[in-house]
Amino acid sequence: VYGSPCGSNIHKEEFRIHTKEDLALFGSVDNLVRVYASECGSNIHKKEFRIHTKENLAFFGSVENLVRVYGSPCGANIYKKEFRIHMKEDLALFGSVDNLVRVYASRCGSNIHKEEFRIHMKEDLALFGSVDNLVRVYASECGSNIHKKEFRIHMKEDLGFFGSVENLARVYGSSCGSNIHKEEFRKHMKEDLALFGNCDTLSKIYGSQVCGSNIHKDDFRKYIKEDFLLFGDQVEQIYASSNNAIDYLRDPFRPAVLQLLTILQEIDDTTAKDNFVHLLTKYRGLTLKKKTRLNNVASLLSFCRDDEECKW
Repeated sequence: VYGSPCGSNIHKEEFRIHTKEDLALFGSVDNLVRVYASECGSNIHKKEFRIHTKENLAFFGSVENLVRVYGSPCGANIYKKEFRIHMKEDLALFGSVDNLVRVYASRCGSNIHKEEFRIHMKEDLALFGSVDNLVRVYASECGSNIHKKEFRIHMKEDLGFFGSVENLARVYGSSCGSNIHKEEFRKHMKEDLALFGNCDTLSKIYGSQVCGSNIHKDDFRKYIKEDFLLFGDQVEQIYASSNNAIDYLRDPFRPAVLQLLTILQEIDDTTAKDNFVHLLTKYRGLTLKKKTRLNNVASLLSFCRDDEECKW
């Protein structure tokens, strides 16, 4: 709280007189901290913000939804007239309060009230084919770029390239969405399509979290062909994994992980690689937070040996 935008106001009397009221409204200290520590924290004490609180609670349907919206980039704008005049229209477009909250509480929330964003919304709905796809795209990192000219000039070309609306929504609606309009990303797309073989596979890979944000970078690309030699058809499974599996095949973890693969292959040639890929892609406990431990073969083997799901 103190280290957020709220920190410049929390000592002021006009802020402090509302804290108990806000705690009652948001229902828990965790929720209160989430709101105060967001961009909303610099405005929530202002009269022009507070007069809309009850109306907003009714509109978004629950304290949880209100916290999500207030505690997002949208929180800096939601009290402004130029934002509020579009809320009912947006609810009709996105079809449900849940969808609206997803969009408002995303990066898109800081742009959706702007004219240069809104003029494209119906066109985007037609392009993406359904409200679900539109919400998926708008509520992603792509939401902060999709209204920009340098992004939009590629959209029809991308639809043709990825072969279907579903593939396009998968790609745009991922971490890749913040890079796909950039020249350093686009120059590799045809090469990647040839490498991964078809649009469906490529859209899964581009649409994954770690891979989508990094696949255009030189330090990522230098290992792609070597990965194909090592894993063959299983490359798709690793690259498209939602479990950040690809991170383990990149520096600084690559040497240790490949050593482990070698050890497993020496022990059992028939199932070692399958087990290894299973560890990378399926086991949810092997998360980014634990990767600080995985800096050498010994600690990686120790982690696997001590964990129930890894004992194979």
